[in-house]
Amino acid sequence: MLLISPHPTPSKLEDFAFFRNKLVRGLGQLLLLCTTLLIMPAPCLFATQATDSTIQNDTLSPAYEFQYTTEGRHDPFIPFLKVKSIHDDELVDDDGENLTGLRRFEPRQLTLVAILTSNGEQIAMAQDGAGIGYTLREGMKIGRRGVIERISDGAVQIRESAKTRAGKEIVQAITMRFNKDKDGEK
Repeated sequence: MLLISPHPTPSKLEDFAFFRNKLVRGLGQLLLLCTTLLIMPAPCLFATQATDSTIQNDTLSPAYEFQYTTEGRHDPFIPFLKVKSIHDDELVDDDGENLTGLRRFEPRQLTLVAILTSNGEQIAMAQDGAGIGYTLREGMKIGRRGVIERISDGAVQIRESAKTRAGKEIVQAITMRFNKDKDGEK
């Protein structure tokens, strides 16, 4: 039986020419790719050498020297959180308390001005550095830790008590007296 195909079959010579053209075309593309890869890195090398020479020129001529000033800046190497040192003798403060009136001043910041007697009760008057006057009575709180214990003729006695981290209570007695003028008078 004889089969007849609608398309004529190419001869052996035509078949060889087809593969030869494909091989030549592939070799040409490979040659173009290799040439491109060899030529392209060259401008990059020249650019790197030019950059190195400009860097050397910049370091040789000190036109601008950078100086870091720490004034007004935080040190970036200091950690934000600090470990709180715990000592048994360290005083414990109540920082959450809002201080008003006489509680804002420590006894040493006030000057004793007068001591009065009214209805058998001793009342003292003191002023701060700005000249603002305050009335002092026994039992009033003064400063962070002080309590006025006694007002007598010529002196106000204050008792300051504080607690340490170990729970030990430290008591200190402070006496406010009249300041003497330059002439030695009260």
